[in-house]
Amino acid sequence: MDIFSQVIQKSLESTGSIAFSPRPIPAGGPEFREEEKAEIRHIIGQFDFNRDGNYDTKYLGTMIRVLGHNPSEKQIQEMIHLVDSKKQGYCKEDDIFWLL
Repeated sequence: MDIFSQVIQKSLESTGSIAFSPRPIPAGGPEFREEEKAEIRHIIGQFDFNRDGNYDTKYLGTMIRVLGHNPSEKQIQEMIHLVDSKKQGYCKEDDIFWLL
């Protein structure tokens, strides 16, 4: 199981859903080894169908559903809202690291 799937699975096991509570995003970001970052970027890139680097609810939802989970549209919107500081309605690749 890849690191992205492991993180989603931990969230499901601890909360029963993919639930993210609003929190300030600290400077620096979460800590991942370079190999983990490369693996996550590769996985994320597979879902950037139009190659613009933006992940809206459709792309993020597809990514999570392919991993075998079924978040609601509201949960996906909440995830994007957590990292979308510019209120553009989507997140970027580096933003997805914050969701992990």
